[in-house]
Amino acid sequence: MGGTIDEVTTVENLVGGTLNTVETILGGTIDEVTTVVSISQQNFVEDEELGIVVSSTEFTELDSQDSQFFKVYTFFVENESTDTVEVQLQISPNDSVYVDDSPAIEISEQADAIVPQKFGNYTRIRYRLADDTDDATLNVWFNAQG
Repeated sequence: MGGTIDEVTTVENLVGGTLNTVETILGGTIDEVTTVVSISQQNFVEDEELGIVVSSTEFTELDSQDSQFFKVYTFFVENESTDTVEVQLQISPNDSVYVDDSPAIEISEQADAIVPQKFGNYTRIRYRLADDTDDATLNVWFNAQG
């Protein structure tokens, strides 16, 4: 994401970017501009939060992910502990109002993949101990493709 184009000889497709304004063309011409039929972005984004200590039976939310431009995205959640943790995906239209995407799932000494069932501009994971037991440790990865 982001970047600079220093020189272009021929552009047949603009993929994963935006061309807002062309101020100057040096040493060349624009011969033809045709109608833009589609714009696609085929990038891959990943984020991770590792070593999360879960010590409460009250839900705690991770930072949200801006997921509005992705066709496909998945949260992978690993519980390194024997104590059960409840994990739930939430979605939001504006990064303020969140609703549950699906019921919470229980994870103990394993990993699980969580995929949204509904669309929202923002998504986040929230977690808590299932019972008032010892602390648990979570690792969370976000993988997305445009």
